[in-house]
Amino acid sequence: MAKATLSFDLPEEQDDFTLAKNGGKYYCILCDIQNIMRDHTKYDKKMKDCWVALEDAISEFQMDEVS
Repeated sequence: MAKATLSFDLPEEQDDFTLAKNGGKYYCILCDIQNIMRDHTKYDKKMKDCWVALEDAISEFQMDEVS
């Protein structure tokens, strides 16, 4: 089985480490955003409603949790 290892020089590369560590969480919120946009496009909903739904999804994601 193949393995990959990422290494970071902390604290200099703390931001890069945080991004790498939370990549799965970022992917999930992007999938949620894509589904919200697809839903609004498919059912011809108003763009304002789409933005509200996106803002709600991002708020639920709690951006400060992954920074």
